[in-house]
Amino acid sequence: MKCLPFSYKNYWVSLMLASIFGANAGDFIADVLGLGHANGLPILFLCLGATFVFEFVDDKAKIIYYWIAIIIIRSAATNMGDIFHDFDIPFKISTMLSLCAVIASLFLWKMFGANSLLKNTIPLNAFYFITMFFAGVAGTVVGDAFSYGLELGNLYAALTLGFFVGLAFFLWNDKLKSNLSYYWITVVLIRSAGTAAGDFIANTDIGLTLSTLITGAVFVLVTVFFRKKYLRVISHVEAKI
Repeated sequence: MKCLPFSYKNYWVSLMLASIFGANAGDFIADVLGLGHANGLPILFLCLGATFVFEFVDDKAKIIYYWIAIIIIRSAATNMGDIFHDFDIPFKISTMLSLCAVIASLFLWKMFGANSLLKNTIPLNAFYFITMFFAGVAGTVVGDAFSYGLELGNLYAALTLGFFVGLAFFLWNDKLKSNLSYYWITVVLIRSAGTAAGDFIANTDIGLTLSTLITGAVFVLVTVFFRKKYLRVISHVEAKI
C-alpha cells in the first residue's frame, strides 16, 4: 500500500477502536446476516481483494484503504476464531494453534528481511496483512478464553486484557518502538481486549446490531479526526524491507 500509518499513539487508538468494531462486525455478519462463521469468509476475502485492487489503481495515497482492509481482516479473523468453538476445540489448543500461526507468519516475514519497523512506520506488504489476520484470530481466541474459559466474563476480561495492553505501552522505549515482534505482541493484546470489549457491548441491552453501528461510528469519527496526525506517505522503494 502507498499509505503507511505512523506507529504512534493516534494510530494505536484507532487500532483499538477497530478491534472492537471488527469484533462486532464479524459477529454481525455471522449471526444477524445469518452467514455463519465459515460462509462469510469468502465474501470478506473478496472484499479485501477488491480493496487492494482499488488501492493499487488509485494514483493518490489514501489512508482509507488501510483502515477498510483492517476492518475486513478483523471481521474475518473474528469468524475464523469462532470456528474453533464450532468444532468444540478446547481453548488451550485453539490458543496454541492461533499463536503459533502468528509466530510462523512473523518468522517467515523476518526470513525475507523484515527485522524492524521503518522509521516508526509499518511496512504494508503481503506478510503484514497475513500476520494481521492471524493476530486477529489469536486475539479472538484469547479474548474468548479470558471471558469464557477463565470465566471472567466479558467486562472483567476486557479490563484484564486492557491492563496488559497498557503495560505493553508503558514498557515501550525507543528500541521497542522499532521492534517488529513487539509490535505484533501489542497487536495481539489489543485484538484480545477488543474481542472481550466488543462482546460486552453487544451483550448489553443495545444488542449486536446497534452495538456494531455505534462502535463503527466511533471508529470512523476518531480515525477521521486523527487522520492527518498519523498519516505518512512514503515511496514503494522505502516500503520494501
